[in-house]
Amino acid sequence: MPEKAKILDSAPDQEFQIKLCTKLESLSVADTTFNVPSSINSSGLNTLVQGLLEHVEGKSLEFEWLCLGELLRGKLAEHVSKRNDITAETVIELEYIEKNLPPEPQISANHDDWVSSVAVLDNLVLTGCYDNTVNLWTLEGQKTLVIPSHSGPVKAVAWLDSETFVSASHDQTVNMFQWNKETNSVEGVNTCRGHERSVECVAVWGGGEGSNRVFATGSFDNTVKLW
Repeated sequence: MPEKAKILDSAPDQEFQIKLCTKLESLSVADTTFNVPSSINSSGLNTLVQGLLEHVEGKSLEFEWLCLGELLRGKLAEHVSKRNDITAETVIELEYIEKNLPPEPQISANHDDWVSSVAVLDNLVLTGCYDNTVNLWTLEGQKTLVIPSHSGPVKAVAWLDSETFVSASHDQTVNMFQWNKETNSVEGVNTCRGHERSVECVAVWGGGEGSNRVFATGSFDNTVKLW
């Protein structure tokens, strides 16, 4: 019987040979071959490693597991059965990485349509929206200003300095605004025209505060323009 068939048809108490490895130097274990039941899963592997790390502070850490570079979900036997490069004689390399909880939003800043772009400067957040507006927020999530800046969805926003920003739109234009902090109002400085299709992105280049800056825009018309 082929080796692969032996694995698939094996009894539930079959064992695999494994080696444990990690890029977390402070949580590494000895380069040793272990025999583990084919039914072992991530929880069982965590218990195995934690037992080997009794001398390490924080041993209750949980890990995600990679089997030959692929994330391990469920039992090891189920993962092995999907591969053609593992036989009964293979020593399976299992890499463990620190498991982190997914990030949770601290503040929700609501818009009336899709948010296409975000630019942060110090404690200010600039957003572009598909409702044709540019919005100014604080880091605490308070909406400071709504600017009806375009006749089409806003696709990109960028700060030029602490008072000046640009917005690019599906309406083929790039608008430049100057924000007055004292009055919390904006003044249109310029409208850059020249693209023949939607302007999708903006990148700013230049020195520090008060120095001359230039910005580049990319469009669906297959061009990049420097302004």
